[in-house]
Amino acid sequence: MAASGQPLLNIKSMIINKIKIFLGVIIICSALVADAAIGNYQEKIMKEHHIPNVEIVFYSFMFGFGFVLIGLLVTNKFFSSLEFWNKVCKFCFSS
Repeated sequence: MAASGQPLLNIKSMIINKIKIFLGVIIICSALVADAAIGNYQEKIMKEHHIPNVEIVFYSFMFGFGFVLIGLLVTNKFFSSLEFWNKVCKFCFSS
């Protein structure tokens, strides 16, 4: 009885893995399309308003920083992230 259930378990896990891979490909493709659209929009704004690249990059990074900060604060993971960074930063930035 147990031996007949093993192939079914393997088939089920294979199907779940294929679904996860398919969803991963969809998410990555969506991110690439969004990145292309944002890049085209930024280029349009730069040309229309004569804004330098540095300013666009600065505001893009600040916008992303704001999103990450709000996400960490809402999920209450800000301080645990600081603790992790404090442990790992010496390893990452030491020579």
